[in-house]
Amino acid sequence: MNRRTFTAAACLTLMGAGTACAQKKGGGMGLEFLPKRIPPPATDVMTDAQLLARQHRENAGKLMPKEQQVKGLDLQETSTFLENSGLFTIVPKGSVIHVPEKLKSLVVETPSVGSKFQSWQEFQVANRGRISAFEITFDQAAGKAPVDGDKLEALRRSDFLIVAVCRGGAISCPSQKPATVAAAGETAKPSP
Repeated sequence: MNRRTFTAAACLTLMGAGTACAQKKGGGMGLEFLPKRIPPPATDVMTDAQLLARQHRENAGKLMPKEQQVKGLDLQETSTFLENSGLFTIVPKGSVIHVPEKLKSLVVETPSVGSKFQSWQEFQVANRGRISAFEITFDQAAGKAPVDGDKLEALRRSDFLIVAVCRGGAISCPSQKPATVAAAGETAKPSP
């Protein structure tokens, strides 16, 4: 080993030792940084039987809740089905604002057997000569803001089935009179 290499190695060793000594303690590493008052982790593990027995002891004197029949959402109660040419889609109840007399057959109670589901956007494109979208905001759908009545009346005079949409998706419009929609839903029969 020549003298230069030895000197360079000695300098590097001393610099490393100096920086190690100069480091401030408190980096969060080591046993000395663990809190003293926290007990060690549990060493006894409960079996399933012991856990069930403990739960039973704790709940022994308490009243148990009555078994209740949970009523789920019914798709037919919360939706309106639109069907045409063997294809159908589902929109929220209250989203169909206007159904002209000649298009009442599009609104059905249940889709026909063998008909295929399409998304609302695909169904709207396939039936663009019969269905028109009426764009509303979330506030209008919630009833917090008024719906443009003049524009809506102009659409109702057209021969299109009018569906309320928000950002392209069908949405219920509870601020509208449900009489037109209810009448359409009651008179339309499922297609054969």
